Amino acid sequence: MFDKFKIMEYLLVKAFNRQRIYYKDFYEHFGVDDDNMDEFNYAMESANKRIIKDILGNTNPLPIYTIILKKSYDALPSTGFYNAFSNMNRDLYKEIADDLLSQDVCRDPKYKAIKKEVFDKGMEILNKDLNDRFPDSETLKLFLMEVNIYKDI
Repeated sequence: MFDKFKIMEYLLVKAFNRQRIYYKDFYEHFGVDDDNMDEFNYAMESANKRIIKDILGNTNPLPIYTIILKKSYDALPSTGFYNAFSNMNRDLYKEIADDLLSQDVCRDPKYKAIKKEVFDKGMEILNKDLNDRFPDSETLKLFLMEVNIYKDI
């Protein structure tokens, strides 16, 4: 079983430091392999949900912290990010990609520009959230401490 808090902390600290990580390195860090990939993906999704829990329900687009993960061949996140973005920020996704399914945007090279635009918008949303909610390392530490103390994940 994976420690959701540790995954959340890792994603949040890397994002706060404006660092992007290769999936391979991320998976190695947490000891993920083919046998436990589904369990890890569930824990990672829970970690992302906890980071944004406090801002759910507001009218702003929601950040997706797994955007910091990147594939080695194009430095973009995997299909999972685009699926999450299209579900969590439906209206914004529709503005960019119209009625295209996120899977099609990811798989078809003719949609490369749309894929990049969704990524760029996702990074803009993430950076705004980081600047608004975690303007300095102290606010980040307090957030992590509170989540850890109350086991709120």
